[in-house]
Amino acid sequence: MKKNILIMSIMLMALLALPVFAQDETGATSSATTDNDNTEVVVSQEATQDEIVTEEDLGVTTPGRFHFLKRIQRAVQRVMTTDPIKEAQFDIDEAHEELLTARKIAEENPGDEQASQKAQEAIAKFEQKISDVKDRAQEIKDKKAGQSGTFLEKIADMQIKQQKMLDNLEGKLPEQAFEKVQLARERALEHASEIFTKVAENKEQITERINAAMENQQGSEFKDFKNMEIMERLREHMPDETKAAVEQA
Repeated sequence: MKKNILIMSIMLMALLALPVFAQDETGATSSATTDNDNTEVVVSQEATQDEIVTEEDLGVTTPGRFHFLKRIQRAVQRVMTTDPIKEAQFDIDEAHEELLTARKIAEENPGDEQASQKAQEAIAKFEQKISDVKDRAQEIKDKKAGQSGTFLEKIADMQIKQQKMLDNLEGKLPEQAFEKVQLARERALEHASEIFTKVAENKEQITERINAAMENQQGSEFKDFKNMEIMERLREHMPDETKAAVEQA
């Protein structure tokens, strides 16, 4: 994984240096500097876009005035299912709704201390929901082993999107909220690591499902830079016996 990140970094630097410095007879440089600046701007804009996570990406919408109806519907669905994967999906959806709530609060109330506190509360609820997903891991392993691969791919995909959102939130909240965001980011990685360790049939399955999740990410040709950075974070939280599975992804 570290080797891949290094290779991708070299490729990006090479791309930034791509414009050819055409010179006239006197050896004067033409418009190469401007071209290079333009290339850097394009790369920067595309890389920034790759870090934006939308409601469509998450499969849920930002909670609004009538969100209580969705909660009632979800509560009824929970009562009617004994499938641990479906129950985990409810937890994931609710976790993502909390992140969207935190983002909305931060964007609409920049610098507001009260709003910052509410955003931090939403982030704490997000972390609890992800912990609930982790707590279902063993039951999924025991009862839904045949669907474990699909579930692990979902977890990898979820981790990429959640980490991007938390990184983005850190830039929108005041400094005193950084600790809460950083804690949520670390806890999410820890929970994902435990899920992979408990549910995966073997190391090869972890590698396969992480690769599948990364390949399915939307974005520009530079999307893999951020995705690989996030997978490196995950690798650091994996037990020694499964670190290699992430490195090979």
